[in-house]
Amino acid sequence: MITDQEYKKLKEASLFRTQENVNFFETKVWEFVQNKDPQNIPILLNLFDDNTRSTNVMYTLVHALESYEDEVYVKEILKHIKKIQENAPFWLLGLFCEILNNKSTFMILKKKIKTSNKEDLLKLFDLIEKESEHHRGVIQELRQELES
Repeated sequence: MITDQEYKKLKEASLFRTQENVNFFETKVWEFVQNKDPQNIPILLNLFDDNTRSTNVMYTLVHALESYEDEVYVKEILKHIKKIQENAPFWLLGLFCEILNNKSTFMILKKKIKTSNKEDLLKLFDLIEKESEHHRGVIQELRQELES
């Protein structure tokens, strides 16, 4: 698991003031993902920042999270929607659209949807419908699943 000290170093590097910070951040994220410890997922989710000027580095986080088993990844996203939405709604939208666009993760999402906070999901669904007309149909399907 990522220690508090390691997290603080990552958080400081995530300001991306120098190329060394970028390199350190990307390297460390992949190191932490290698052991596939699901306890690292919430810590990595806390690193998303909508105000970053290094969006390509944030995509490193997306791909790192997607390297976990689908069920583990989706379960952790569902568990931490509120926190991600508070800190990085743009990146949450992106993460969720990736889940919606992948048949495997979408099926897991449908199966696990009731494990998440309903109010937080509905706020996210409203945002997705507003930002992505393409996903309106699947969001309606998920709303029905949530209500059943």
